[in-house]
Amino acid sequence: MKRLLKNSLFLIPTAAFLPLPLISLKCETNKEIKNENQEKSNPNALNKLLSKSIILNNVEYEFSDEFKHNKTTQVSLKFTKDGDTADFLNHKTNKEVVTVRFAGIDTPEKSKRLPNGKRIPTTGVQFKYATLASKHTKNRLEEAKKIWIIPQKTKSFKKDTKYSLTDKYGRIIGIVVILTKENELICLNKELVELGFAKMRYISRVLGDLYYTENTNYYDWIKKAEGTARKENKGFWKENVVQIFPKN
Repeated sequence: MKRLLKNSLFLIPTAAFLPLPLISLKCETNKEIKNENQEKSNPNALNKLLSKSIILNNVEYEFSDEFKHNKTTQVSLKFTKDGDTADFLNHKTNKEVVTVRFAGIDTPEKSKRLPNGKRIPTTGVQFKYATLASKHTKNRLEEAKKIWIIPQKTKSFKKDTKYSLTDKYGRIIGIVVILTKENELICLNKELVELGFAKMRYISRVLGDLYYTENTNYYDWIKKAEGTARKENKGFWKENVVQIFPKN
């Protein structure tokens, strides 16, 4: 179960402070210690933590060895497909390989399908920002010390089930969280939006919509990030966005 917490962003370790300004870990101790940016980090501290959950934007997502709705599962990278899709291996079992489509965001496409079914590279600013997004995601995931996936519910295409963790292509719709080499926890979905490498898409608060989400907190978080990116002309927002996300 996720639950709202009073403090917006903090770390609860057993022994050490870490500079994690946006996302935090909750550990087995009940003592809450607010993290300050000026505190020096201990590079090995996380290896000593018995973590029970990750906290994103005031919401706690408990850890699980299996992929479950709003539960956090540690994974290993297998392959980065593009800016918003990658293959991961369940870190616990080392057997279950899943494709994850980053929840609530969309990066530009590097290729497009012709009427005859053949795929060809896109061009211009669309290809430019598709490449930038793909490189950023690839670098972040390959350099990450740890990676976690938080699956989100999506509308099921099975008659006997209303919601599912996977879309019609069998991909988990997930929030992706990484621990960087600098011991900084980052939500990769949100970072791509903040940089202007992705836009908010395939997520809705309209009940019955194909992309409906009950995770209001995450929806608002991504929406705010996109609003800031637009206002500050980050990434592709300084370009003609219609050329980057054409309707056809």
